[in-house]
Amino acid sequence: MEIAGKLKSISDLKDSIDVQMEIEFKLNKKTYLLEPVYDSSGSHAIAWELSTDDGRTTSTINATDPDEVLNVQVDQKKLKDQWEDMDMIFY
Repeated sequence: MEIAGKLKSISDLKDSIDVQMEIEFKLNKKTYLLEPVYDSSGSHAIAWELSTDDGRTTSTINATDPDEVLNVQVDQKKLKDQWEDMDMIFY
């Protein structure tokens, strides 16, 4: 678990997704929460959800592979192409 700051590499972000951690970050002056959606047992992620800080869901990502999850678009750009601009709050 890391708290606050810039990512050193995209692999830090992928590692957090791989271990199913909630990820909170700021991008383009907006706060986002990227969190796993679990199966009925509550122990295995089956998808991911990206929401804004006001709780409105902006995207459900029907994937668990970090590379696929990071293909979600924020402001018309893939998240994996914006990782250096992300201000990490919690990951």
